[in-house]
Amino acid sequence: MVKENPVNGLKQLAKKLTASSQNLLAAFLDDDFKAKQKHQEILKQIELAYQQQSFVVLQLTNGIEPNPTFETTYGYIKPHPNNPDLIILNEEQDGGIRMIQTKSIVKISFLNKKKSNLSEDQVVEEPAIRKIK
Repeated sequence: MVKENPVNGLKQLAKKLTASSQNLLAAFLDDDFKAKQKHQEILKQIELAYQQQSFVVLQLTNGIEPNPTFETTYGYIKPHPNNPDLIILNEEQDGGIRMIQTKSIVKISFLNKKKSNLSEDQVVEEPAIRKIK
């Protein structure tokens, strides 16, 4: 058994500490890190909404202008087959189809479709509420 030299252990610890502090500082100074993180979260929500075939409400921005304008649109989405940075929106307003860049999405909200296991013949009775004196 070879015993590890304590000096080597301290050097390794110092290297790891230096690397982690540099990464932390770079992430703190890098504004794009938060934007990338938010974009990844929006992409996850888009994928979830598509898998559940949910009705989606999107808040969009026009982008880089000093005073950006916002737009709200809604419908059903699916990913673009050739470009992962685009989604296809089937709009409920006018029945049109629209391609939207995922970077222009500020906020996404969606409603899940609830699948009922009950047939139309079955009726669900709510339990009676009893008052306690």
